[in-house]
Amino acid sequence: MANDVVGLDVVGLGRGQLSLISQIGESKFSYCLTFEYNGCPFQDIGRFSTALLFGSAAKLNGIGVQSTMVINNTVLPKLNGYYHLSVEGITLGNVSLNIPRGSFDIQANESGGFIIDSGTHYTVLPHAAFTAVVSVLDSVLWLPRANDSKAGLSVCYSSPYYDYIPDVNMTFHMLGADYVVDGEHNFVQYRESGPTKIGYLLCLAMLDMDEASVAGVPTVLGSFQQQDYHILYDNAKQRLSFTPTLCRSLYMSSYPSYLQSKVPVPILGCHILLPLLLLYFVAFSLTV
Repeated sequence: MANDVVGLDVVGLGRGQLSLISQIGESKFSYCLTFEYNGCPFQDIGRFSTALLFGSAAKLNGIGVQSTMVINNTVLPKLNGYYHLSVEGITLGNVSLNIPRGSFDIQANESGGFIIDSGTHYTVLPHAAFTAVVSVLDSVLWLPRANDSKAGLSVCYSSPYYDYIPDVNMTFHMLGADYVVDGEHNFVQYRESGPTKIGYLLCLAMLDMDEASVAGVPTVLGSFQQQDYHILYDNAKQRLSFTPTLCRSLYMSSYPSYLQSKVPVPILGCHILLPLLLLYFVAFSLTV
């Protein structure tokens, strides 16, 4: 049809009356964001689709399921469309970060708080929390700090190795639950640019609220740190549940069994893609 428009849009999954889930009358939904392969120069090739489930199909299976309460913003009720969580602190590796008490609480001046938001790519931390994270990283990583920044990420380290991701977990201590983000979801790797630069940049995949010029907004647990977690929102019970999951497998299993063999599966990132490309170019060069 002439009026058809092809493009991208955002699905509203908030708690407001105009959101999709409110309009279709469902109180539960879940999603599992498939991991965006880290450091792959062919980023768009290595991606998978994501499972989004509603109603009775939205459920968590297996062990390791944790739950926390979604709290109301009593200071500014109009912001209750967001999913506010109670967070008591952050641990990086085995180090409890020195963050001022109440940094993640909703303040009387309508600032602060902590929300989970799939529409924000990288986690946004208040300045005190961000500097505490960087201070610990500087002390535990053997990599030197780089002068360069990349894609808006201000804290980067110079690494001589391709695909090196530090095994440093970050734990958000929520009310009744611990949300653990592994090293692979805390860093993004880029090739250093410039004719005299050899190596890679390893950048912290988080933003300083002050540097991002968004002071006063809530702390945000972004979608990059939600990857490979199956997350269930239950608005009737005001509860958020989650469990670590290989999301590309969940996406495949969401299809009926008779269709699973027909679902196209993209190449699994650079570990498979790069050797195949090298093999192709070697074979091609031998034939010409």
